[in-house]
Amino acid sequence: RLNELGTVVIDELHMLGDGPRGVSVEVLVSKLLFACPEVQILGMSATIPNLPEVARWMCADVYQSDYRPVPLKEHVKVGQELYDVDRAVVRSIEATEDDPQGLAALVNEVCPDHSVLIFCATKANCQDSARALVR
Repeated sequence: RLNELGTVVIDELHMLGDGPRGVSVEVLVSKLLFACPEVQILGMSATIPNLPEVARWMCADVYQSDYRPVPLKEHVKVGQELYDVDRAVVRSIEATEDDPQGLAALVNEVCPDHSVLIFCATKANCQDSARALVR
């Protein structure tokens, strides 16, 4: 049924270099390039470090844009301090018994008017943060 494919969209293409998941993406792309050379592959990533190399491997054209429909505001929370991208302390975050990391207060400042994306260092941190936000 591969002949029924017209376009394959691969989001987070930078996963190519990420252990077992990256191998799966690489195998998928390789099989598509070999078995379905007429299929259009649309690979997307905001963080791919070796874009020209990947484009050559995929025999692809590159389209880049820094357009954002809404402004991106980046902050980093370390301990109870909130920093901007220039590493300046913006303010301290109050912890509570229900929200020891202070994440709920930060999320509530932004939602429901805008979206929030929280990056965690580990799967366990991510699960703990999700549980705290649900409370």
